[in-house]
Amino acid sequence: MVLRIAVEARPNARVDRFEMNDNVLRVWVKSRAIDGQANQAIEQAIAEALDLRNRQVRLVSGKRSRHKTIEVDLADMNEVRGRLTQVN
Repeated sequence: MVLRIAVEARPNARVDRFEMNDNVLRVWVKSRAIDGQANQAIEQAIAEALDLRNRQVRLVSGKRSRHKTIEVDLADMNEVRGRLTQVN
């Protein structure tokens, strides 16, 4: 099953972290928004936080925007929230 998640990117942060509000996942990453570095860091951070392989997380829209859409190989948002609360 593939789930689409709205993501709000926050590159160039001091630490990597996550926050979930109103079905929007806010992701802070240390990487800068240069040459796709932040996008790659966001995909990797989400994969790690959700205990998924890197290929199970894909950026599908918003490559040049703070507002992105990510596809993950999970069943529903409750599973995403559950796995994120274990990380934070």
